[in-house]
Amino acid sequence: MKIEDELNVVIQHISVNPSYRNIGIGKKMIDEVQRLYGEKYDVCANELTQRFFHKCANNQSDDTDEE
Repeated sequence: MKIEDELNVVIQHISVNPSYRNIGIGKKMIDEVQRLYGEKYDVCANELTQRFFHKCANNQSDDTDEE
């Protein structure tokens, strides 16, 4: 994660141990970053994390990890 400027926080990397994937840990990490920084910054993803980030944002009830 990188605070890019006064407006944006960019999620640069998401990693979940393969043994713990598909149980919602990655989504919980995204949710926590949004909870911690979302009021002050626009939380967004870079090109490496964009697909997973948007999957989490578009499917709030899905608890699966992909990254």
